[in-house]
Amino acid sequence: MAFASMPDEVQTQDILQDVLRRGKILCLPYIEDLTNGIMRAAVVQDLAKLTAGKSNILTVAADERHFVDPSDIDLIIVPGVAFSSSKQRLGMGGGFYDRFLPKAAGAVKAGVFFAGQEAAVLPVEPHDILLDMVITEKKIF
Repeated sequence: MAFASMPDEVQTQDILQDVLRRGKILCLPYIEDLTNGIMRAAVVQDLAKLTAGKSNILTVAADERHFVDPSDIDLIIVPGVAFSSSKQRLGMGGGFYDRFLPKAAGAVKAGVFFAGQEAAVLPVEPHDILLDMVITEKKIF
């Protein structure tokens, strides 16, 4: 599972294309409930068929939508606003990943960030999930 990046995020297009080219199952977030921060993992067959969903996040079109159980996912590439060297992550504040990641307990959770997004201290809450790794253009934590 990964995310279709917004213009100001680490660009994931090449990763998404490579996953599909290798014949792997690729999922992207589908925002099911914007108010309550609920997302699901929607299977992607063709990147050209992605459509703008809630909050203008690219996702699978309604007529193409099939979901994967989070417990079946082995890797999740996670976006964020900031990260710490201790693998804490600050998202956009909706709690989507904080609610989703515990359901994918067996998955490696890899955050992708620009090095300039590193913060010494982040406002961490008890429900926040630590990443297994953080990848930047300069370093892997």
